[in-house]
Amino acid sequence: MNKRVFSTACTVSLGLLAANPTLAQDASSAEEEVYELSPFEVDASQDSGYRATTTIAGSRLNTQLKDVAASVSVLTNEFLDDIGATNVEEALAYVANAETGQTFEASSNASWVDGGQATQPSRNRVRGLTRADTTSDFFATSNPHIDSYNIQRIAVVRGPNSILFGLGSPSGIINYARKKATTNKDMGQLRVALDNFGTVRSEIDFNRVLAEDKLAIRFMGVLNDKRFQYDDAHDRDKRATVALTYKPNERTEISFNHEKIEIDANRPRYIPPEDHITHWAAAGSPTIAPGENPSGDINGVPAADYFDELAHIAARNGLFFTDMNQVGPDYAIRLENVRPDMSRFPTSTRVFMRRSSNPQDGLNFYTPNHVTDDRVFPFRDIDLGSLPGSYQLQETDYTQILLRHRFSQDFNVEVGFQKDETLRENNAVINPRTSMIAVDVNETLTDGSVNPNFMRPFVVGREQGRQDIDRNSAFRVQASYELDLDEKFDSGFLGRHRFAALYAKSEDENYGGSLENVVGSLNHEAFVGENALLQNPGRRIAAIYYVGEALAPGQQYPTFTGFPNNQDLFPNGVQTTLRYYDDEVDGWVDSSVPIESASTRINGSRDLTENEGWGVTMQSFWLDGKLVTTLGYRDDTIEGQAAAAPTTTNGDRDNDLSNWVFSGEPDKNQGDTVTKGAVFHATDWLSVHYNESENFVVSGPAVDILNRPVPGSSGVGEDYGFSLNLLEDKLNLKVNWYETVQKDSRDGGLAFVAVWRMRGFERGIYSRINNGSWEEELTPEQNTWVRWDGSTENHDRLPNVTDVHDFLAKGVEIEMTYNPTKNWRFRLAGSKGETIQTNSGLATLEYMALREPFWETFWDLPWSSSRTVRQQFNAAVGEALYPALANDGRTRLDLAKWNWNFVTNYKFTDGRFKGFSAGGSVRWSDKRSIGYPLTTDSEGNLITDLQNGYFGPETWNLGLHASYGRKIFNDKIDWKIQLNIQNLNGDNDLIPIRINPDGQQAAFRVNRERIYRLSNTFSF
Repeated sequence: MNKRVFSTACTVSLGLLAANPTLAQDASSAEEEVYELSPFEVDASQDSGYRATTTIAGSRLNTQLKDVAASVSVLTNEFLDDIGATNVEEALAYVANAETGQTFEASSNASWVDGGQATQPSRNRVRGLTRADTTSDFFATSNPHIDSYNIQRIAVVRGPNSILFGLGSPSGIINYARKKATTNKDMGQLRVALDNFGTVRSEIDFNRVLAEDKLAIRFMGVLNDKRFQYDDAHDRDKRATVALTYKPNERTEISFNHEKIEIDANRPRYIPPEDHITHWAAAGSPTIAPGENPSGDINGVPAADYFDELAHIAARNGLFFTDMNQVGPDYAIRLENVRPDMSRFPTSTRVFMRRSSNPQDGLNFYTPNHVTDDRVFPFRDIDLGSLPGSYQLQETDYTQILLRHRFSQDFNVEVGFQKDETLRENNAVINPRTSMIAVDVNETLTDGSVNPNFMRPFVVGREQGRQDIDRNSAFRVQASYELDLDEKFDSGFLGRHRFAALYAKSEDENYGGSLENVVGSLNHEAFVGENALLQNPGRRIAAIYYVGEALAPGQQYPTFTGFPNNQDLFPNGVQTTLRYYDDEVDGWVDSSVPIESASTRINGSRDLTENEGWGVTMQSFWLDGKLVTTLGYRDDTIEGQAAAAPTTTNGDRDNDLSNWVFSGEPDKNQGDTVTKGAVFHATDWLSVHYNESENFVVSGPAVDILNRPVPGSSGVGEDYGFSLNLLEDKLNLKVNWYETVQKDSRDGGLAFVAVWRMRGFERGIYSRINNGSWEEELTPEQNTWVRWDGSTENHDRLPNVTDVHDFLAKGVEIEMTYNPTKNWRFRLAGSKGETIQTNSGLATLEYMALREPFWETFWDLPWSSSRTVRQQFNAAVGEALYPALANDGRTRLDLAKWNWNFVTNYKFTDGRFKGFSAGGSVRWSDKRSIGYPLTTDSEGNLITDLQNGYFGPETWNLGLHASYGRKIFNDKIDWKIQLNIQNLNGDNDLIPIRINPDGQQAAFRVNRERIYRLSNTFSF
């Protein structure tokens, strides 16, 4: 498909050349009229300070911002320079109703991970909904990490907008315009920046005119070795861009842009580990032997609650390390006595290792407590997310070609092609699900031998990663035509109209899969039958790293000795002796096994999405431009296919991508979307606006628990408000009220209930009916299994089952730019918003209503010796279902009602301070919703108390910047030195991000410390 897209682009481009002979003419003809270049781009040189005057982010056509009804923010190059932003994440922190990893935390431990969201610079949220899509010149991009070195300006479009993309996030779009080669002058720039953590950043931007006003080349590059407040964390980023611009005549421009990116990072999480020492130590530091079952109470708490399984994850092989520099573990042993075929002994005879635990760990509605005392764990100095051996790698190869031609003053065409291939790989030495500090409380090992590390503190990792290959290509043709009926018919009411048409075709392909350390040796006697495959869970490894001395009786705080600091503690193929239980000899045996490193491909999938769409837009200017209306329509057809990666004979993933083939016909989706907007300029200084738009997201095929198709997520938005243009155009203010609905967002919690809990419960009823367990208690008619669809077959699990919920976001956005003098500029942005989850689990509730009359037949019957059927439902289904349903009507966690940010700068152009500039920034966030207490419903079920939520503290972030510039080397070079202080009030204190139902603060993030960044820029 990539070749077909490129071929189509070439064919259309050559057709334009053939259709218009002027493309081959010499531009030197004196009679040839000079036209403006293109309505599909903006000239950033017209920006004034922090104020942009035009954008293509409203309708894909160059439009005055005052005529755009959608909610659009434009960040100018001067603004990015003043705040010292080197990437999109830093810039978004100053946009109304946009959040980044610097300003909010995710709502669950699962999303604090990286390789994933928490430390990826692409992490953002707009209007409290979800991540906005990132585009480059309105081409979707798979590169999540956008650096500012080759960016001309950034536009943020909040809410759905089908004119820009029929497909896309209902949150909006973050579009960045790339710098291109300029044909009218040579120029260059060098910049070197340092910061107090040891970051070194070097940039180059060199433009050379090869033929005046016809041909130019531009090279841009950056080497950025970014450091953090944690010593082991880094982000080494190398990028280079080559841009070419060719203008064969005044009507035509061909631009080429190619970028290569290489990233080697180990970014911090800024999240302390879970604390499984403090409560355990307060209970007297109880210990246990692996075969014992705790009984009784400690301080009124069941003794068993102070212990949990050692690895805290589905891993059965323990590799134990005491030397943080050695290769290979001290010893390795199975963490419980399971047979070689992986079946378990009866619970009464199970032997497994345990660790110290917080009694609240695992409770529904509760978040595990994080460390808050650095004597328990030095979280200000050690970040478990960025230990040596963790990494995030990226390689990107990006190409963009644009041909723009003006056939006449009124008719313009653009043909564009993009190809984008990105390889991403990440690995976490300490899995976020196991980010904890605990104590080894086992008096012996599982085989009964003495535990050499009894009472030592440890951290545990099930080393995991992921690899993805994204291959994207896109082709588009845009055409615009302007028809001025007022001028043509000398009328004042027929209006001036701009028409735009778009045809787009794209292909997005992903090859992805997990990476994990496993116990190797395919035919080893410890792994027999189906369990011999490397993908089997029984081969998973829990690496136990002892990081301190054994605690003495009564000792509350560990004495730490060191943390993992070797890049590869167990390289691929290293041999170790594994001790495991062999039931054939009824005893424990030792055997040498190899360890397959995280490069082992555990699973994988291939996904392909092809989109073909077209759209039309009409923008009309009525009453001499006092009324501007916009109407857009778009139709998209999408075909999607998915395939699981094949495996080799040893259970490893087949890495020959040509074998990852699809079967069957692709899934097809079609959707049409509409945008309607109007701006009325009531006076020279007052305008009002209104906008409606929609879009949708393509999702994989899925059904609900009643086997009905589940639609993909979609977005519907409404915006309205007013703008003021005051003080002779020096002050511009826009106030926008919005309401956005994100419909049919898939809910993983409810999907888990439907797929596993509900199915397991109903299969249990089926088995008890068919084995005669209840034959004496019920009549034959009562004691008959009937499935939800009337079948008498067992309740089999449907594939791809899920359920959905909606989000409703509403509020107000305020943005102001003010340039009181030519030297002084202000930018103020604020928002008030609330995002609420609604319509949660309607299919699941419908299923329960359908099935409850049948279940009630068995409510009082024995499920086991200790539970009735109803008690089993409450334990197996209700404990997972009710917390998931309790989210309905809940305000989105981590969301502040009010946010404000402010930036200013003053430049001295004469007098004793000539050349100096100084300014500052302020970001303020209201109290964030970070938890809820519990109450009960009419049936006694625990539910979230939505009326009495818990909130975190207000947060402030201050910044200062100052610069001095002058000409040097006989006025040939403009030199500028600039100091930016970010997080001026920053320290490494803890900020609460989750409060448990009992009102106690549970989860925290480590505040980012103050950053001093000094840069020198040389322009020529």
